[in-house]
Amino acid sequence: MRKLNIEFLTVSFSDERRSLVTVSMYYGVIVKMMRSVAKDSVPLITAYYKDNEAAFDFRKCCLIKGELPQKQTRLVIAWMELRKDELEANWRLITSGEEPFRISPLY
Repeated sequence: MRKLNIEFLTVSFSDERRSLVTVSMYYGVIVKMMRSVAKDSVPLITAYYKDNEAAFDFRKCCLIKGELPQKQTRLVIAWMELRKDELEANWRLITSGEEPFRISPLY
């Protein structure tokens, strides 16, 4: 598992929940993206599984903050690698102030 350490990045899960929208769900994992972000922000998704939550950089396909069980972390990373184009399209939408669309789950 790759883990990225970005000292300047602050991800506050409790503050962000209000502005997150679900973009996919699979195998008990719920994947969300911010409704609006600055164009120079780190391209994030937030994944939830049971009582666990974690932020991932979808361009680098790596965990940034938080944790999920190892199996679910691998599922999220595999999903990000398969859905990179859709994640990028959603990122363009949200940085333009538009709503992201649903992305196919991992089958």
